[in-house]
Amino acid sequence: LSSPVRALDTRHPGGYFRPDSVRTMRVGHGVPTRGVGAVAVMLTANDPAKAGSLVAYAAGNDQPNVPTTRFDAHRTATSFAWVPTHSDGSISIANTSRGATGVLLDVVGWANTGVARTAGAFEPRFPDRVASGLRLNAGQTRSVRVAGQAGVPLEHVAAVLASVTASAATRAGSLQVGNTGTAAARD
Repeated sequence: LSSPVRALDTRHPGGYFRPDSVRTMRVGHGVPTRGVGAVAVMLTANDPAKAGSLVAYAAGNDQPNVPTTRFDAHRTATSFAWVPTHSDGSISIANTSRGATGVLLDVVGWANTGVARTAGAFEPRFPDRVASGLRLNAGQTRSVRVAGQAGVPLEHVAAVLASVTASAATRAGSLQVGNTGTAAARD
């Protein structure tokens, strides 16, 4: 795509996602209907009535337990994600909140199907949680093994696309994520 494309906008009356609902759609808008393994999207919850999350995933598959976009009540939230597609190019979006929310979906690119066999190739995977409940104190470092987890091969992987979330923080701060064995960047 030469520029992002708005594939979904439910902000009009009656268009909001209802509580605990799922909608399935073909991505379209310049994305081929065949041969696409995943789409790169910006997924936005707009003016949600209650806190919750949106989960985007390949249509026809079980809904993953990993949120794509988390949000608080009455606060717009946006996340970038690679979302695997069904063989017909469709995805499902679930509103796991107990309140209605507007949803915007902007498509920014896509990846072909197949297994990445050349250097620099991208192989989409279904979202899965690799680690949960890790507690970190200020200045602490923790290693989390990704290779061999959640469908990531043990070998020949240069990088992974991961979503890292901090919750229940006692003070403002930041998380830095990088390859094990490399020096962390300093602010």
